Amino acid sequence: MQKEFRKMVYNDLPAIKKYKEEFIKSEENMDGTGGLSAAVNIEEWFCRSVENENENSISDKLVPAIQYIYIDHSTNKIIGMLQLRLKLNQYLTSIGGHIGYSINPTERKKGYGKQMLKQVLIEAKKQGLEKVLLTCDSDNQGSRKIIESNRGILEETIFNEERAKTINRYWIYLE
Repeated sequence: MQKEFRKMVYNDLPAIKKYKEEFIKSEENMDGTGGLSAAVNIEEWFCRSVENENENSISDKLVPAIQYIYIDHSTNKIIGMLQLRLKLNQYLTSIGGHIGYSINPTERKKGYGKQMLKQVLIEAKKQGLEKVLLTCDSDNQGSRKIIESNRGILEETIFNEERAKTINRYWIYLE
């Protein structure tokens, strides 16, 4: 199987739609997709995601972000999606971080998350970031392992009242 990590392109929309359907079917959150779960029109979501890369075209509430996919070309199936946020606002500093990601429910526990995060860390360095903040629910063992296997250093664990969840905050220093 040939797998590729890259920025999403318009031709990926059918595969992205299937990715979204997998999450709806499994009733799970789709982190790192820039609001794909709430998108009614996937083409509008795509256009908005591309616009979000440019700081001059986003609202004051957002930060510039780049949307990536990890795709298996042999099946045209998206294994995972990641969003690299080039800056942090108050919300992202608390519970979102620089990087959000999700892995297709049918593709978990195969080592893809570790690979995906490794690749996006390279992109973060290319974008001029020296360190990145990642957060995950403290009970999300899979995400904790992915972050820690990529040199994540636990800074603190906080309780988020809005979500009624305990959140781990990690920093990864880019080499």
